[in-house]
Amino acid sequence: LSTQFLAALNSRQGAQVAALYTADATAIHVGKALRGTASIQAGYASFLASIPAGTTFTFTRVGIQGVTRYLSWKAGDISGLTTLVVAQEKITLSFTRITPPPAG
Repeated sequence: LSTQFLAALNSRQGAQVAALYTADATAIHVGKALRGTASIQAGYASFLASIPAGTTFTFTRVGIQGVTRYLSWKAGDISGLTTLVVAQEKITLSFTRITPPPAG
């Protein structure tokens, strides 16, 4: 699922990201609670649109512990950490923290 998540981010399509979630999933993304796939799709579409064109997401570290995936990533000069809770190969809960590029 980690590889599918990365591919969905690189597709730049909120719908592809949301398709990895259960219908009743919750995503805490940049301090906002997104509930259900429609809300998750809209949230990711907005986020992905804010990333400069041609920027590729790459994992810098991946950890798996039970049903939880810990994904550290970079996209240009932005880095983030996304934690996924998975059940039956679908995301039920996620939390994303983003570190903006350094000022100046």
